[in-house]
Amino acid sequence: MYELCFFFKFAVMVIYEPSQIPYKASRSNAFFMIALMLSFVLCIIPLGYSIAEVSPSYSCGPFRIYSTMWSPVKEMVRSWPTTLQRIIDFMTSAGFAVPCFMILCLTLYYYLAQSSAYQHMARVLKDQLIDAGRDKQFLLFRLSDVASKQESLTTIKHP
Repeated sequence: MYELCFFFKFAVMVIYEPSQIPYKASRSNAFFMIALMLSFVLCIIPLGYSIAEVSPSYSCGPFRIYSTMWSPVKEMVRSWPTTLQRIIDFMTSAGFAVPCFMILCLTLYYYLAQSSAYQHMARVLKDQLIDAGRDKQFLLFRLSDVASKQESLTTIKHP
């Protein structure tokens, strides 16, 4: 067992090298956000359909006396005060679900745009750093060139 652990430690320390290109989490973040939203929608649709429309088994189960699994929830809400019933009815309607979904889509789009803007700004700043380094090298070269010319002029005047 110890030999196996030693082998894995050796393999990790010597054989495997880290990637030369660092992992950019911002590149994959947008993909994961879209995949999560798509999987959420794809999971909610069949679940909602089965709860609201599919009739349960009449031979067993807690919902056998109801036409759908959603019926006991409706009956429970009917026993609540009228204003609370209206609020729940509105929250379970398409008039509430569609704007919520649109807000989720807009929020996702905002985060994608913000991520893209940050990536662009990072590229611009990187280019500016490269240009600043080139400017420094050019100025140092010119300064050393002027200094060498100045030194040669002083040595010619003072033999």
